[in-house]
Amino acid sequence: MTGIESAVTGTVTQDVVARVSAKGKPYATINLKIGDGEDAMFCNVLVFDLEVIEAAKGGRITRGTQLYAEGKLQIGQWVGDDGRSRMELKMMARYCRPSEIGRNRPKKPKKAKSATSSSTTSGTTTSIILQEASEPTFDDPIPF
Repeated sequence: MTGIESAVTGTVTQDVVARVSAKGKPYATINLKIGDGEDAMFCNVLVFDLEVIEAAKGGRITRGTQLYAEGKLQIGQWVGDDGRSRMELKMMARYCRPSEIGRNRPKKPKKAKSATSSSTTSGTTTSIILQEASEPTFDDPIPF
């Protein structure tokens, strides 16, 4: 088998299975579909990343979730029940996270509304308007 350092993004095709090795180390097996249509490849990913294992146990990584994985990609060969030789991809991932696209995209934080504060000093009332710092606007006229 040959090893290739690789990074892949794919769709989980089956629910993730979290297990514990004979030596007591937790791991998860993930089946990824990389690409679409006839060009799609399938890759069996072995993950030791505790964050992903906990997410899988909690049901946050299920079939249809987009995942990004980095690690050693191995190309192998196996013989099917019909006697035909087939290629397979395996990855031992050292890093794996849900892709931040589609339904996995992080929600945008809501902007805070303006607040007004008043203070009284020797009979005079002063109002101060507190505003959340916002992104700069670029609608000023060009100075040149």
